Amino acid sequence: MTRSMAIINTGPGLGLAAARRFGRQGYRLALVARNGERLDRFVAELAADGVTAVGYPADLAEPGAVERVATAVEAAHGPLDVLYLNGQPAADRIAAPLDVDPDNLRAQLDALVYNPVTLVRRFLPPMLARGDGAILVSLGASATTPIPMLANVGIAMAGLRNYVHTLHGALAERGVYAGVLTIGALVAGSDPERMLDAARSEPPAEVLDPADLADTLWRMHTDRASVEERAGALARV
Repeated sequence: MTRSMAIINTGPGLGLAAARRFGRQGYRLALVARNGERLDRFVAELAADGVTAVGYPADLAEPGAVERVATAVEAAHGPLDVLYLNGQPAADRIAAPLDVDPDNLRAQLDALVYNPVTLVRRFLPPMLARGDGAILVSLGASATTPIPMLANVGIAMAGLRNYVHTLHGALAERGVYAGVLTIGALVAGSDPERMLDAARSEPPAEVLDPADLADTLWRMHTDRASVEERAGALARV
């Protein structure tokens, strides 16, 4: 039986690597991201590797967008076996501690708490009904380590991490896994890594291979041994 997986906020780093890793195992993929043209490239790249994927362009910051894309994914793919939430902040609303205000904090909470919870509430019930499924989340180091330049992002990421930990406990005896991968370094090929690469004069202290991180997600999903894995020095502080 073909299994299905949705990847929310599919980017060129870990999102695409996770699509390859799960796609190689026969998963049919729903890729959600803002940039439709880039999604088309991802779908074509994956097809060349024998992986079946469908792109769903959506700006999840727009009112109603989360429900619309969830409906489209559900209609085409049926109940999901894996929901992977690649936690991405509202990049244009990041604030340092003295600049955090209700508006820019709300933007991060929408992106990193309200939208993920909405998606979990949508796709979790069928998993519970059949007693199988997985919810995977990846977050940056500010979920566990205070980073002043990412003050409002850290508030939201810490909240989502807490939610996943509590979900893990609540779902463990019902056949559904919930786990979080916290990443404390740049990911090769990702948008942040490419942006910093264009601006810096020296190489970063640490860059992680997205294929290795995707392997970690696969292992978390199959072993179900722990609620959290960490990669990169910042995530281990």
